[in-house]
Amino acid sequence: MKLSAQQMQTGLHPDPAFAAWYGEEFMKIHLPQSYFGVSDEGRPEMILNGRRYAEQFGFTDIRAQMRFITLMWQIGANFFVHPGFREVLADRSLPELDRIDQLYNVPKDQATYAIMNPDDRYWYPYMVPKQGPAT
Repeated sequence: MKLSAQQMQTGLHPDPAFAAWYGEEFMKIHLPQSYFGVSDEGRPEMILNGRRYAEQFGFTDIRAQMRFITLMWQIGANFFVHPGFREVLADRSLPELDRIDQLYNVPKDQATYAIMNPDDRYWYPYMVPKQGPAT
């Protein structure tokens, strides 16, 4: 996943521009099953909710946010609550993109567990129980 210099300078910072770019230019090509499995109305909301989660973990870099949201689509909207991912995200000593890279090094058994236990309610934070899931 690479962003061109032009894409980085075209104003992806505002939420509407980010959601439009991620949905229509990135997701449609790289995550077509997810893209076509979600309504045109719901997709931007889900993308921006993913961006809010990324920000809660300290990701301000657009590339880090994009990769975080992509992991939500690929693993599960709640991937970050599962063992392995949770610990990597809690370690704020690494730069943002290095921390994102470490998410791809989570042990296979922990990654498999997260993939097998998705909770799509996390796309809509108001639907998540306050105590969180038991993992």
